Amino acid sequence: MLRKISVLLLLLVVALAFFVGCSSKGSKNDGDAPVQTAAQQPAEEKSAEVKPAEEQPAEEQKAEETKSEETQESASAVETASAEEAEEDIELVLPSTLAERFSYAFGVYVADYYGPDYASYYFSMYQAQVYPELQPYFGSMGIYDYMKGNLRYSIEELNQMLNDYLTDYDVRMAAVADANLARAEAFLKENATKDGIYTTGSGLQYEIVRQGTGELAASTDSVELDYELKLLDGTVIDSSYARGEHSTFPLSGVIEGFREGVMLMPMGSHYIFYIHPDLGYGDRATGSMDPNSLLIFNVETYSIVKGE
Repeated sequence: MLRKISVLLLLLVVALAFFVGCSSKGSKNDGDAPVQTAAQQPAEEKSAEVKPAEEQPAEEQKAEETKSEETQESASAVETASAEEAEEDIELVLPSTLAERFSYAFGVYVADYYGPDYASYYFSMYQAQVYPELQPYFGSMGIYDYMKGNLRYSIEELNQMLNDYLTDYDVRMAAVADANLARAEAFLKENATKDGIYTTGSGLQYEIVRQGTGELAASTDSVELDYELKLLDGTVIDSSYARGEHSTFPLSGVIEGFREGVMLMPMGSHYIFYIHPDLGYGDRATGSMDPNSLLIFNVETYSIVKGE
C-alpha cells in the first residue's frame, strides 16, 4: 500500500535501486576465498575431538536431566524478566518534527518496498544521496515496527508524512536553488575580471596553473587524471588526491563543463575550472550538494585512453 505514495518518490526508488544494484555487481570480488567453517572441516578431524561420555546409572541420569531442565527454566525466567524491565526502563523518543516523522515513514516505506533485510542499507543510501535530513534513529524505529507488524500510524498518516515532507522539501530546495544561482553568477561575473581567467563561449571559466605539452583528448576518449571538486564555501565534495590514486573518466559520461575543460588541456596540464550550474548539475540536489551549486575543479591530466 505504501508503494502508492507519490510518483516522484517511486521514480527515485527505482533509479537508486538500479544504481545500487549495478554498483554492487561491479564491486564484487570474485577472488576472495571462502572461509572454512567448522561444519566444512573433514569428518575425521571432527570425530577425533569427540569424547565418549561415561556411563551412569539410569536413576542418576534422570535426576541430572531434571535438575538441568529446572536450571534452564529458571535462567529463562530471569532473562525474560530482565528484558521486560529493560523495555520499561527505555523511554522511546517518538517522532515530532517534520523531518523526524518523514524518517519514520520512510523507514516503513523502504522496509515495505525492499524488504526488512535490505531496508537499513537503502535507508542509508537515500540519506547519503538524496535526503540528508533523514534521521537513522527514527528510520530504524519505522523499520522495526514494520517487522513487528505494529505500526504507530495508519497507512494514510504515513503517506501524509511522506507527502508533507516532499512538498516542503521542494519548496525549500527551490528557494535554495534561486539563492545559489544568484551567488554563482555574481561570483563568475567578478571572477571574469581577474588576470589569468579565461571564459569560453559556453560560459566555462578556467585558469592555467601549468600548461602541458601532450595531445588533446576528444569527447570519445577516456582520460587519466587527478581532481578535487569543491564548492564556493570551500567544502570539498570529492578528491582523487585524498584517495591517493588517479581516476579515469570517459568524457562522454561527465558533466558538460568538466568535459569541455578537460578537452582544452594538453596532457600534462593543471587547470582550475569554475563551472556555472547550467554546465554542472543544474537545479538537482544531492546529499552533498545543494541545487545550482557552482563547482570549482582542480584538474591535472596525465594520459588518454583512445575511444573506438
